[in-house]
Amino acid sequence: MNIKTGTLPSEAIDFTDIKSFHKEKYSINKKLAQIVGGDEIILYYELKEMEKYYFGTYKDGYFKCDVKSLHDRIFKTPYKQKLLINRLKNFGLIDVKFIGMPKSRHIKILEYIE
Repeated sequence: MNIKTGTLPSEAIDFTDIKSFHKEKYSINKKLAQIVGGDEIILYYELKEMEKYYFGTYKDGYFKCDVKSLHDRIFKTPYKQKLLINRLKNFGLIDVKFIGMPKSRHIKILEYIE
């Protein structure tokens, strides 16, 4: 890193690999992204990926989604996660339940046709 300019040298990052990684991970519905918002749509698609991984582990389509695992995936603080999850819940894209003692957050992706 160049300390004076605060930039990385161009050979340090191969942008073609980054672009192809994001393209393969998921394709985003642009109309839904415009309605819901950028951070919310990223969270929604990460939750869909988690649902595929945890499919069938809990009743009724719910899967456990704790703060730390979600932070590792989207790099959002617990407060920001709560805000984004509440917005997705208000849009009717997910449902959230707290189960057990101590409480653990369980999320269900509601049906949405893309």
